[in-house]
Amino acid sequence: MAILKIKDVWHQLPTYPDEVGGTDIYAAMLDHGVRTPAQFATYLKDRGVAPDIEIVGEAASGHEAIAQALALQSDVILMGLKMPGINGIEATRRILYASPRIGVLVLTIFETDETVFAAIRAGARGYMLKDADQEEVIWAVKAVSRGEAIFSPAIAKRLIHYFAALKPTIAD
Repeated sequence: MAILKIKDVWHQLPTYPDEVGGTDIYAAMLDHGVRTPAQFATYLKDRGVAPDIEIVGEAASGHEAIAQALALQSDVILMGLKMPGINGIEATRRILYASPRIGVLVLTIFETDETVFAAIRAGARGYMLKDADQEEVIWAVKAVSRGEAIFSPAIAKRLIHYFAALKPTIAD
């Protein structure tokens, strides 16, 4: 496992980002797949597009994800779903049980109703598909750090269709 530090962020991590945007966002990248934390960190560093986002950790398995998340107490975790050992949904559940202030943003290739709803039930604040461009991921990380819920357009469309298809119930 590699720990990525773009700046020295090991001292006092902020509890929540400043509402006016003055506080840095500390993100742990817990992903096993095509878009790696190292690629995302390189993108941020090389282009200087998000100086307020610092990548402070990386994990390749569910067990590492939980350990790193609890040790680093980052503002946002970019979580993959398919990881060796514990999957990303269970890792999300365990992380948020222990530290509910952390925002989890799922970044995955899986877009089935089952995985989307499982991630939401586990407490994820957002769900993005890996085909999102880097700017969309940066925007989503910032939104999750502010406590917002965020979904890629394809996932939002699925959610709307799901809830629109529910039969209304009549209260007695």
